[in-house]
Amino acid sequence: MPVIAVGLNHKTAPISLLGELSVSADDLPKALHQLATYEHVLEGAVLSTCNRSEVYAFVTKFHGGAQDLRNFLAEFCHVAPEEFNDHLYTYHDDAAARHLFRVAAGIDSMIVGESEILGQVKHAYQVAGDDGMIHRVLGRAFQQALKVGKEARTDTSIGRNPVSVSSAAVELARRAFGGDSLRDKRVLIVGAGKMGHLAMRSLAHAGATDVAVVNRTQERALSLAEAYGATPMSFDQLERAVGAADIVISSTTSPESVIDRPMIERAVGTRARDLPLMIIDIAVPADVE
Repeated sequence: MPVIAVGLNHKTAPISLLGELSVSADDLPKALHQLATYEHVLEGAVLSTCNRSEVYAFVTKFHGGAQDLRNFLAEFCHVAPEEFNDHLYTYHDDAAARHLFRVAAGIDSMIVGESEILGQVKHAYQVAGDDGMIHRVLGRAFQQALKVGKEARTDTSIGRNPVSVSSAAVELARRAFGGDSLRDKRVLIVGAGKMGHLAMRSLAHAGATDVAVVNRTQERALSLAEAYGATPMSFDQLERAVGAADIVISSTTSPESVIDRPMIERAVGTRARDLPLMIIDIAVPADVE
């Protein structure tokens, strides 16, 4: 009985399609419960990040199992199969394990060696285990993948200068404004989740001191702001906050855009004509229209 990996990533699919096929952390248990209902699936795990959506499974038959995983993606994410079939890859047995090891090691990431993916693989493993979807076969594969990912970062140079999507966004902003630091820039973080935390940490290293945080849940915005000496703002202040910022980094888990074109046009209208506004969207699905 084979192990299969079916998925798509930044190399095979446009970001818009990745957004349509993403599974949020809140929806992950529900996704696993649905995955368990397919005929050929004995064990399963879902790995969904900003750059990939993948399903790993131990199945009774290769062809039937692969079709089950494709059907799961279509039915759970409400996306017609013909919209994504050409973007899918399918691996089985040794190739599936090799792919999982490359993912955990950061070799398959958009930013090679980025530091977030190992934690995301661990989270996918833990949630699937908690839901009774991982047993001996996938359990051994994920445990070995986590071991490989850790060794890659300790025994090779890939982890010497750890990078994340969030830190890359901050570095992009620093280069765009042409300075050694962001000390004189007003920065807005939209979303107080893990990506927001990582962006805030990178901003501190980049010298940013004038930072505001907007989040739907005010308590989370307050917690993140207090940790870094930033200013918390309520979600209904988002448009005003965008208008006041030089740099906006958005990373919510909203299934729909939170910053649309009319909002940006109104926000830009309140600014001096020659004052640039840089908006960096690192959310999947996209936060910015």
